[in-house]
Amino acid sequence: MEIAPLFNRALAHSFEKKRSLFLAAMLVISGLLIVLGRSFALYTQGFGDLTLLFVSIFIIFGMLLSASIVVIRLYCHKVKNQTCAFRSTFLDSLEGMLKASYFALPLLLAYLIVWVLLGIFLLLKEIPMVGSFFSVIFAFAPFILIFGAICLLFTAFFALFFFAPPLALQPTLGMKAIFRSTIHQIGSNFSANLLLAVIALILPAILFGLLWISACWAFRLYAIGPSYPLEQTIQEIVIMIPFVVLLTPAINFFFNFATEAFLLLEPEGTEKKQD
Repeated sequence: MEIAPLFNRALAHSFEKKRSLFLAAMLVISGLLIVLGRSFALYTQGFGDLTLLFVSIFIIFGMLLSASIVVIRLYCHKVKNQTCAFRSTFLDSLEGMLKASYFALPLLLAYLIVWVLLGIFLLLKEIPMVGSFFSVIFAFAPFILIFGAICLLFTAFFALFFFAPPLALQPTLGMKAIFRSTIHQIGSNFSANLLLAVIALILPAILFGLLWISACWAFRLYAIGPSYPLEQTIQEIVIMIPFVVLLTPAINFFFNFATEAFLLLEPEGTEKKQD
């Protein structure tokens, strides 16, 4: 399995103007959700902070999955040297974008179940007289629930890799058919799929890590402080914009490589199912 040509081609098309501008706009909206969630979390305790963070991430997952429909279709046209206007591709992809957003609902509902269960155990801890007893006996429960929530996050990241290409390139299939075929394809060649997904995540993860470290140091040196919540929120928005702009090529590469991996592992019939 030749991975280097796929990697190089996906990387070479990661800086195209139209796709980058569209993806950057979606990332800016996603960043605003994170910043606003952090701002509201200033007035909540740890449980509320965790809830706002996870809910924001799952909403962003749905937005990125919807945006990937346009990004992947434009990438395929570019690789094939086909001329296609962004406007027409976007309008033709609206139905697919709506369908893709539905894939975020199961993960969001699963997290809400985790959130309710975690809230129940936190309430048990606050019961007078016996709260300390419950907090000791059921200490394992919050650990398991938080671990499950983190697993849902990783599921969302891998779902972007595996479900975005078939949603974009097989618009005639229903959601159940796409889900079944994708799960079957992953199970039939699990090691290759896992390897390709990890490769796709390496570049975004490294760049995100560098940007996150830079943002943390910038806040440490130049932050206003929690005493000025409005000014702090505006400051985070100002830093968030270049953050997501610099991250855009890596996200572009992620979707490009996901498309290359999908076409590599499931080439038969894919072309016939495209618009």
